Amino acid sequence: MPMDPSDLGRTPASEARLLGAIEQVRASLAARSWLLAGLAQTLHALDQERNPGRLAALIAEQLCQRANCRHVGVLALGPDAAQITAEAGAPEGGAGWLQLAGEVAASGCDAAAGDERFAIPLLRLDRPLGALVVTGGGGPISGIDRQALAAFADAAALALDSAFAFARLEEDARRIEHTEALLAEMHHRIKGNLQRVADLLSTQRRHERSPLARRALDTATGRIKSIAVVHDLLSRDLRGVTDSRELIERLMATVRAAIADDSEVRLTWHADAICLRSRQASALGLIAHELVSNALRHGRKEGENRVTVSLVANEGRAVLCVRDYGEGLPSSFHFERDAGVGLRLIKVLTEHELSGELALRNANGLSATVTFQVTPEGDRR
Repeated sequence: MPMDPSDLGRTPASEARLLGAIEQVRASLAARSWLLAGLAQTLHALDQERNPGRLAALIAEQLCQRANCRHVGVLALGPDAAQITAEAGAPEGGAGWLQLAGEVAASGCDAAAGDERFAIPLLRLDRPLGALVVTGGGGPISGIDRQALAAFADAAALALDSAFAFARLEEDARRIEHTEALLAEMHHRIKGNLQRVADLLSTQRRHERSPLARRALDTATGRIKSIAVVHDLLSRDLRGVTDSRELIERLMATVRAAIADDSEVRLTWHADAICLRSRQASALGLIAHELVSNALRHGRKEGENRVTVSLVANEGRAVLCVRDYGEGLPSSFHFERDAGVGLRLIKVLTEHELSGELALRNANGLSATVTFQVTPEGDRR
């Protein structure tokens, strides 16, 4: 009977070695089956938890269950030296596992304590986040697949890193919310205080007989009210941003209310919606008030007093133009010699607060133009 070629070289010893190798592979697969069978569910569970304390407890519970350990301890090191611990399985006498976890987290290297306890660090981009300490179920710790444990530790470190980051974001959000609430309250109180000062000046004005004193009080009252308008708008927007359209409309409404008894005044305005930071909004409010006050004071012609105000956006720049239809500036006008307090204030605010330019031009009246670069919304100036 001819010999089967597959039988060539087969001996009882070689068959025993082959069966032994197969058994080793089967045992290795069985040893890591806790990871292969349950890793997807474990990762999903870890990914859903965003609280670092609860996540550490979940890691301990999942590992203890998957690896069939007697005890699992988790040490998690958060920012600002925060330390979180969690345990699962049979209670451990003493804190031996915690000491081992601290040593492993500090060194970043695996460590074993006796035959039953093994610790592996939790690392994220070579940064220690803590350690896992596994205690076997009475047999040697070598019965737990180290590669499977390392894979689980990597997943746990990633989940903890995300949880700590999420916790930081939540804390930052709470801190920002608290700060913004305080800022809004501050703006609201400043606006109220400014309004009271303006009311006191108005009361003082009623007792003044001097036209010059009454005009000075009117000017001061108007300036204070323009600043109060800005703080009122800032108290409503927690980003510290003011809408230029609402700012101009509120300012012009305040001016119109102050001149309601003057039927010869025609005040019109238009403003684009531009997001202005608080510093720019405050400066622009004062500038607009001064320019309109000057136009109303000096722009009367033949009994009529017509003033137009416009604020337009143009390629990242804002252009404020206040125009009257009066006599304009005399041909001999020189700013340094002839400008009054109001115009000098406008120039200082334009150049120092807005980093802009002021232009005065006669054109069937006086046209005053302020041009400045709009501060980006992300800039806190």
